[in-house]
Amino acid sequence: MEWNHQPAQYVGRPVKQFVLVFILTILVLISLFCKIPAALYPNHIYGVIMDTRINPDGSIWILTDDSFRFYAKTRSLSYTSSGLHRIFCQTDLYLYNPVEKRVLKKIVTKLDDFPRKCSLAEENGHLWQIFETGDMSKMIRVFDASSGDPLLDTNQFLAGHNELKQGIAAINYKDQQKLIELETKDARKFIYLLDDHSLIPDTQEAVNKNLQKHYAELGRTNIFAFMNEDSNNSSRKMLYRVSGEAAKLSKETLLQNLRIDNLDTGYLTGEDFEYSRLTPEAVYLEPILIYQDNDLVVFLHQDQIGADARRMLTCVNSEGIRKWTVPPDQLFPELMLKKSNAFSDKFFMQDNVKGEKAGKTFVLQVRDCGLEGFDIDSGQKLWQLKIQ
Repeated sequence: MEWNHQPAQYVGRPVKQFVLVFILTILVLISLFCKIPAALYPNHIYGVIMDTRINPDGSIWILTDDSFRFYAKTRSLSYTSSGLHRIFCQTDLYLYNPVEKRVLKKIVTKLDDFPRKCSLAEENGHLWQIFETGDMSKMIRVFDASSGDPLLDTNQFLAGHNELKQGIAAINYKDQQKLIELETKDARKFIYLLDDHSLIPDTQEAVNKNLQKHYAELGRTNIFAFMNEDSNNSSRKMLYRVSGEAAKLSKETLLQNLRIDNLDTGYLTGEDFEYSRLTPEAVYLEPILIYQDNDLVVFLHQDQIGADARRMLTCVNSEGIRKWTVPPDQLFPELMLKKSNAFSDKFFMQDNVKGEKAGKTFVLQVRDCGLEGFDIDSGQKLWQLKIQ
């Protein structure tokens, strides 16, 4: 009897070919699935909000993380983010007209890894996109804020500063100070000041000199701040207007970023500070300061404490007049506390909400949710953009 033996090198080849074709087919389908909705709905914005900037004409730059990823449960009962590295990692930068509900421009940046943190900064008509963290992607891109035309990329930025020729190992952007902290691959540290396009060594002497210059330009300044009504009760807050020398006010109350909601009145005693209570008829429950400038402050606060609390948005001007309050039913439902996770809602809310004013519009940004625009004088809701 003769046996018909197939050579060993051919065993399993059809199976391997089938697996390869199957994987390629899945990748093609995923690619098509990601592109088809964008083609059918060109004015829809996809991804998770990372940052926004408002143009003087009311159009908004919206930066999203539009990477394809999934979530896996770990042994520690937490969830870790994973996905297809080097294939579907990207940020989408949209120029959006919220009144017409139209995408004016879309800029896609392909990445080798998930964008862990990416910020937008506006400087003299220029829009900076700063990729701050990530295992592989650390970049700087600059665009014309009105048109989106590219002006500068990472290589051009490095070429303009010989001190950075070794390349960038770490980037950290600080919004209120409008500066970029840089560390080169040969472990040298610098600070880049957006306002005057200067690069200075990141030493304590240089930082102090820059801060002193900044405070001297501010002179005597004013801020809005919340203070405890009672030293034993941190939930009930009173709104104050505090005046003092910028440097002392910042040093004594740790207000470098001008986002505080837990001032202790002990910091403000003495001749260096003046403070007056605003809206004396009101005490605010668990307020979160969203935005402030010389003229007004905008903040979230609750109708009660504990689970199921509903939040509202209030604006008060520098004279202490409450301009408007947006009721809970006109805000995103995600801003309300839930019984299941009330503690985490309160703990993380400060980092998940942001406010910005441009002209007569105030824009409230809620991460993983969307944007809402309000008339700055009346509080009337002008538009809402839900991002999925």
